[in-house]
Amino acid sequence: MRIEREPGEQAGLKDRHMKHHELLWGSAIVAFIAWVFLAPNPSVRISRVCRPISWASSGIVSLTALTAPKYETDAQDGGNRVVYGCEYSIWRLFYQKDYDTYLSAQRLRLLGPRVAPAQSCQSPTPAAVKGPGGNAPAAPCVAASIAGPAKAAGSKP
Repeated sequence: MRIEREPGEQAGLKDRHMKHHELLWGSAIVAFIAWVFLAPNPSVRISRVCRPISWASSGIVSLTALTAPKYETDAQDGGNRVVYGCEYSIWRLFYQKDYDTYLSAQRLRLLGPRVAPAQSCQSPTPAAVKGPGGNAPAAPCVAASIAGPAKAAGSKP
């Protein structure tokens, strides 16, 4: 005796099966994202984002060691380059702007402002207007402003 099912019953089983896979993969992705964002600092966060690539690389290196041992170091080097590329890309994407801002603040703190106020610039003397070869040298305030405010034209250290 043969049991016949309605066409909708088969589709219902497939839909339930797909929902379980969606739930499983969705939960895994949410757990991964939480694991990344719960890292104590950006360095660990970057490392965790690229950890699946590192795991895959380790698997490829292991398989290479089993099947073609003479290429193991090449596979390891390639995997290291891919992991570094991932980490560098994530750093550039999320952290470089903050790093550039930090460097600018450090430079400003150490060297002072790069452009001296207009009042501290003095006009060049007539003898200094033309340099050798007839070219006019840069104004003293521009050259002095690169050295920082303490070395501006007319100021004493």
